[in-house]
Order: sequence, then C-alpha cells, then structure tokens
Amino acid sequence: MLSEQWAAKLKKPNVGKLSLGRFHMTDCQSGLGVGWPWLAREIFRLQLCELIIKAGIWGYDCAVRRKDWDELITGDKRV
Repeated sequence: MLSEQWAAKLKKPNVGKLSLGRFHMTDCQSGLGVGWPWLAREIFRLQLCELIIKAGIWGYDCAVRRKDWDELITGDKRV
C-alpha cells in the first residue's frame, strides 16, 4: 500500500539522512528545512515518484475558461 511505503521512505529517506515528518515539493525544490544538497533532494524525489508509479496512481488535469465555467456550471453544481 502506498501510504505505508511512503511513511517508511520518510522514516528512512536515504543513507545518512534523518527521518522526515512530511514531504512537500516546495521544501524539496528550495532545500529549506532539510538542508540537503540539490542532488540528494532530486534522488529522494525520484524515489518517491517511483513509489507512486508502482502503486499505479496516475493524475491528469484539464482547464476550462472561466467565462465558459460560469456559463455552464450553475446552481448546486457550483458549490
């Protein structure tokens, strides 16, 4: 299960690294809070991505012009 694997990876991120209470991409990109060099953060990020891929989780996105949204989505559907 992804949540168990994710928690285990945060507990033991990589050799010589202390456990993490959480992961946020903003922190990973900036290096704030962990003090890891860029390469260590990138390797860790890729390891987390692998967990997501192996779990079969995929995402997608789309966009709708605000004008069209406001015209088409009305009433209870807007909540």
